[in-house]
Amino acid sequence: MGSHLVRDLIGSPDYGSVISLGRHGVGWSHPKLKQITVDFGNLQALPQDLRADDAFCTLGTTLKKAGSPEAFRKVDFDVTLQFARACLARGARTFTVITSLGANPQSRFLYTRVKGELEQALRGLGFPALTILRPSLIVGNRPEHRLGETLAEVCLLLSRPVLVGSLKKYRAVEAATIARAMVSAAQAPKPGTRILESDQIQ
Repeated sequence: MGSHLVRDLIGSPDYGSVISLGRHGVGWSHPKLKQITVDFGNLQALPQDLRADDAFCTLGTTLKKAGSPEAFRKVDFDVTLQFARACLARGARTFTVITSLGANPQSRFLYTRVKGELEQALRGLGFPALTILRPSLIVGNRPEHRLGETLAEVCLLLSRPVLVGSLKKYRAVEAATIARAMVSAAQAPKPGTRILESDQIQ
């Protein structure tokens, strides 16, 4: 997801420079691109003179990969919220973030509950423009193989013809499509909080 986003930002004439923060680089270079290796457990170490107009967040994990509910929450809530605060402190006027279809702080399910709690916390930070994208299952190349998600992708792709009308939001979404939607949202910001459901992203 992050690499799609970086490529789209670099390709946009609206951005003269792009700063990519990650645990490792994107694997290629560009005159517009500055890459900074980050320890997301210690965002206080980010340079204070780092400035940004638009900030984008593609952080996220799964319960299986995290290993425990606590570890999952640390990434998808704590670290993401800390990152948002760091961006706001460095001048970001817009913040664009991916949560999940069905995000709800009252959800019975850990994943959608944490995503809903994150949305609630982000609204309280006071960004002039906050855009939240709630995709269904994200499809596209991943650095690691997830058998369960692969099977779900196949099922959703096969069922795509019948997911119409109000069911369109359950269609799987390409990572590249989400990245394009993130850039478009930041280029045409709306004051306050804007939520893009999965069918709107597509």
